[in-house]
Amino acid sequence: MRWRWSLVAAATVPLVLGLALGCVLRPYSFAGSDVTTVPLVGTALHNLRIILILVAGGFFLGLPTILVAFWNGFLAGSLLAGVVPALRFALTVHGVPELAGQFSATVAGLGLAREVVGWVAYERPVAWRSALRWAFAAVLFTCLAAALESLASPAVARALLQ
Repeated sequence: MRWRWSLVAAATVPLVLGLALGCVLRPYSFAGSDVTTVPLVGTALHNLRIILILVAGGFFLGLPTILVAFWNGFLAGSLLAGVVPALRFALTVHGVPELAGQFSATVAGLGLAREVVGWVAYERPVAWRSALRWAFAAVLFTCLAAALESLASPAVARALLQ
């Protein structure tokens, strides 16, 4: 299977549109007193469930993948725009690998959607290897982000608020 850059571009669109819309609408505002330590296992499991939904959405023509990618971008944008400016760096400490993981899972889900359509419509064999590589990268990024979110981000936030 040839994984073209069109999948990467297609995965970028819902995430970036969600980020932009979240930054513009700002439905949430967060105060500095909301900084708490989050549990590593709970955070990792939650984020891995999102990754699973993004990848598995490929079996449903990629529609769940696109919707969840947009929604996560929207939430990230609104969080980034709604937080006090001193905490923006603390969010980016774990936010960059978390969004990278969600982006990788979106590429995997959209690639699976393309493969499933090829299998159903043209009876082509499904090439799993590239999707599994993107999904594995998503899991690695997500686990790294969960560790940073529970260990580094709260410490950085507390230091920036003092």
